[in-house]
Amino acid sequence: MIKTRTYNSFSDSLLQARDYLSKDLEEVNRLILSKLSEKVPLVNGMAGYLIQAGGKRLRPILLLIIARLFSYKGMRHIKLAAAIEFIHTATLLHDDVVDRSTQRRGRPSANAIWGDSSCILVGDFLLSRAFEFVTDDGSLEIMEVLSRMTTSVAEGEIMQLGAIGNLELEEKHYFQIVESKTAFFFEACCHIGATIANVSEREIEQVREYGRNFGVAFQILDDLLDYDLNQVDAIGKDAGRDFQERCMTLPLIVLLERVNQAEKEEIKNIFKNATHEEEHLEYIQKLMRRYNIERIILGYAIPYINRALASLETLPACQEKEFLQGFISFTSSRKF
Repeated sequence: MIKTRTYNSFSDSLLQARDYLSKDLEEVNRLILSKLSEKVPLVNGMAGYLIQAGGKRLRPILLLIIARLFSYKGMRHIKLAAAIEFIHTATLLHDDVVDRSTQRRGRPSANAIWGDSSCILVGDFLLSRAFEFVTDDGSLEIMEVLSRMTTSVAEGEIMQLGAIGNLELEEKHYFQIVESKTAFFFEACCHIGATIANVSEREIEQVREYGRNFGVAFQILDDLLDYDLNQVDAIGKDAGRDFQERCMTLPLIVLLERVNQAEKEEIKNIFKNATHEEEHLEYIQKLMRRYNIERIILGYAIPYINRALASLETLPACQEKEFLQGFISFTSSRKF
């Protein structure tokens, strides 16, 4: 059972964390802008556009909060948080090309403005810059963590690409993709934040466990938000995007396991179309409400939420710990 304590919503917790970390985040943004290309204006233009578009900054915030949780003193966390944001932005650029996206965060995507080739090359540039930061940091352990993470994310992206439009995709394959991408990325952020604070292996494993379970729960709920069934606490999702891109996520997989044959055939016909109309999304949403998919999906997320919370239990009470608890408790105040 999820704990009965009431936490702030995810959005509230994230806004409060941003305010708490405002000086660190200003330093991170300043470093990012200073490390763009002086030779290639396209890099500055595209990167500036993405930065102005906002975004949660959740991954660098995780690193910064974990470092503070363990009373880290120094400046390594700034450079490494910037590296994390560069890597994440690079993956978004590459994702939009692969997915043929035209929108991100309610604005035209970078590839819709500058083209696919430019996005791929600027993404490559950002990845290179990220590893310059890590090389400057000098920690072989952190280099290894980020190298494994970027390899895992790439593997997850390839698996996800192969699953596009595959209505036979099984739950276990969905979770392999999620664990390779979001979960490993969150885990790596927590791992790095603890490593620079020079804490024990046990404490590093605690926050890695938190990041891993948070990552899976976050992705499960993010995928549910794509179908916008009940105006839930928004976490930056462009509603309907996964559906338009024919991504096989857990809500659709679970729905297909429960619909009757006629409904399954209708879903197959929808996915055969090159484009999806609003009425198609509305049909899927109607089926999800009929089969109570929201409750089922939340049931998948709750064990991960509980494991993430449990991993924090023995850590000392502090503001940073409350933020981490608030992040992972974004379903605790939902009405079922």
